[in-house]
Amino acid sequence: MTDGQQKKNGRPALRLPILKTGAFAAVDWFVAFTVTLTFIWKPLSVWVLGFDAAGRVPFVLLALSLILYAKRILRTSFRFPLALYCLVALYMFVNGYLQQGYRTYPSDGIYLMFCAALQAPAIMLLIAATAKKDFDTTVDYLILGLYAYVLLALFCSGLTHLNRLELKINANEIALYTAILCILMLLKFFRRRLDFLSLVILLLIPFFVIIETGSRMALAMVAIVLIAAIFIKQNLRSARSLAISILLIGTLIAGMSYIMSNTLIGERIRGTTTQTEKNKSVGTSTMLDKFGDRGLQYFYSWPYFLQNPVFGIGFNNWIVYNPLKLVCHSEYMVQYVENGLVAFIPYMIFFIGLLRRTLSGRKHKDRKWSQSAGILFAAMLAIAFSNSVLWSHDQFCVFAIYALCFAVESPGKQKRRRIRFVLGSHAKTNGE
Repeated sequence: MTDGQQKKNGRPALRLPILKTGAFAAVDWFVAFTVTLTFIWKPLSVWVLGFDAAGRVPFVLLALSLILYAKRILRTSFRFPLALYCLVALYMFVNGYLQQGYRTYPSDGIYLMFCAALQAPAIMLLIAATAKKDFDTTVDYLILGLYAYVLLALFCSGLTHLNRLELKINANEIALYTAILCILMLLKFFRRRLDFLSLVILLLIPFFVIIETGSRMALAMVAIVLIAAIFIKQNLRSARSLAISILLIGTLIAGMSYIMSNTLIGERIRGTTTQTEKNKSVGTSTMLDKFGDRGLQYFYSWPYFLQNPVFGIGFNNWIVYNPLKLVCHSEYMVQYVENGLVAFIPYMIFFIGLLRRTLSGRKHKDRKWSQSAGILFAAMLAIAFSNSVLWSHDQFCVFAIYALCFAVESPGKQKRRRIRFVLGSHAKTNGE
């Protein structure tokens, strides 16, 4: 909804720190409810309800949302590059089924693999469609859903800095959702819908949860976006703005230094390069040992890619093949090892396409949209990093960023002057 649409009969529309009224109809709110419930269903079912951890309730609601929203999806969000990723996801399921990737699940293997391959792209299309209708309201309901996730993690998971490995949901997954929440609140701030003090207050709990998870990945993601936000907000041609930027960066560095020296995250970062020294039996004796267990996985995955470069070893099959018997800890590795070049190349085209879309949005004449595009570009860079150390295909929060990048407004394309060559007399030309 544009600024000009926020007024009716001379009175401004209702505006709250988190939620505002927008252009949504009943079906839009049903889709928003479905997406929000899908975000929180796993922690809700695991930590509170104690049933349906397989996610059949959100699965049914997603199917119904896709039916109700089919026309709008085809009209607004089933476009390049989102449509390309949907084809990749469909291939992942079919190829995984043919190569029996469903065997990695203890029960309901085919259903769970179907959800793992196709749920996230479906959510992406739904979010993109609502964002095309009302970008700000979409950001609002995503923030509400993610904040509910973070509060569930804080109060129900048993998460402490001394207990991050025995949780029913992986600590890195909790941290990823929390980092995406921080990014979305920064996006809301840059859209002039959240003041600075409210932003700081709302970020306190997510920052605390990230520290408790001990996630190096989430800390790096937030740092990338915060640094970008400082430069996006300030006009570096102004001496005053430059001074403020230097002060903010200094404050950020001081805060990161404290975290490095006094928290579990700092301890884990310092111990990354020596992580594999305790496990010589799987050491690679290469530079990849300096990257901890992620380096080990990249080392052991490469031969399987060389043996199956085109179609891969099959979706979900890495845990069967690798000597570490661990789930895949890299989205890139999932694509090139499990799915082969048939999926990896389109996936990279998809990712680069969204990066180009946000870069194009930076040229928008409306400062609100140009700054929003800048934050989303930084978010994509942060996700590019997180994808190197975490499998994100089943992490719905990442696909929320993909959808918003797609929905960001681009500057209007200038019409090219047409050079018309006319054969005939001058009189005929005037008669056209």
